[in-house]
Amino acid sequence: MYHGLNIPWSIQNENRTRTLLAKNTEIEHKFFAGLGQRVQALRKRCGYSQEDMISFGYTVRYWQRIEAGKPITLRTLLRICGILGTTAESLVRGLGPEAVKRPVKRP
Repeated sequence: MYHGLNIPWSIQNENRTRTLLAKNTEIEHKFFAGLGQRVQALRKRCGYSQEDMISFGYTVRYWQRIEAGKPITLRTLLRICGILGTTAESLVRGLGPEAVKRPVKRP
């Protein structure tokens, strides 16, 4: 059955789904890249090296991946917040899709 666009509904829905998934993947990538940068900055501000994270149960390689923007679980995020003395809210604030869309104002 066609609905005005001469494209079957099943194909329209499939294309719409692909578009939404692509946007979500882009947003997710930007979110975790930004989170990794914030984690790295906070770690350095606290005076820790990546090697110091071994004492908290993280390998240097895993920590490098976190800071490079690898997706992490909520549990890992909460552990990192505990180690670095911050809240999850303050660490992720402004990293959502509304922040991705908003242009950065430069003075």
